[in-house]
Amino acid sequence: MNAKSITLCNKLARKDSITNLDVWYKTVLHDIPYTMKRVSTVSGQTVSVGQTFMILIPFDDEYQSYDEWVKSGGKGYTLSEGDLIFFRELEEEVTPNTIQKIKNQYEPNVCEVRSIVEVPDRAGVGFRFKIEGV
Repeated sequence: MNAKSITLCNKLARKDSITNLDVWYKTVLHDIPYTMKRVSTVSGQTVSVGQTFMILIPFDDEYQSYDEWVKSGGKGYTLSEGDLIFFRELEEEVTPNTIQKIKNQYEPNVCEVRSIVEVPDRAGVGFRFKIEGV
């Protein structure tokens, strides 16, 4: 599948924030390929059903490592475990007080980043990151 737009929500940890609060930054990316798999587990008489995502982020000039991103004041985007990816362009303002409500509102079309694999830039490679999450 290909998402016309995704909104990547990066969390600036409160330890790195001048307000001593988590701060969320939004970045919209376009034409992002992804796959979704339904998963289920059975434990006794309890059945749990969910989904996992695999998202490919292409090479661009906007990405920065977390440390560089913090120093830049949140310019561009970074990728960290716990960041959220919405499979749409968010118009809402994302704050520590609204993030959970927004996440709940757009479930199941939200991915919490759990794994990030970076690929070196070389001939024939079109994607910089493989992101997996739930």
